[in-house]
Amino acid sequence: MRLSTAIASTVLSFLAIGVSADLWIPPVIEPSADTVWVVGQFYNITWDNSDPPVNITDSLGHAYLVKDFLLDPNQPQIASNFPLRQGWVTVQAPDVAPADDYSILLFGDSSNFGPEFSIVSA
Repeated sequence: MRLSTAIASTVLSFLAIGVSADLWIPPVIEPSADTVWVVGQFYNITWDNSDPPVNITDSLGHAYLVKDFLLDPNQPQIASNFPLRQGWVTVQAPDVAPADDYSILLFGDSSNFGPEFSIVSA
């Protein structure tokens, strides 16, 4: 709820001040549905950066690990302030309970959930 409120507030603030903005929602490619991360290991999160608009509202990205497509406010970002146009960021798999319903929330210009994947203990 807080995340959707934040997105709506950002969009409304741009509209209120008359800023021309193109929202860009690049699809998350990795991790994919058959991906398994091991706690403590390093992995790349990748997204399709092949067609970004010229004027995006926020060129810096933030990545969150979410479970069952729900953002836990106690779960910190796993990456922040990386260039969205880059198309990837390296992260360390956090120490979380093993499960197969994790996904990446890529947030920056807009937000986009990747497919669910698994995280296992080291």
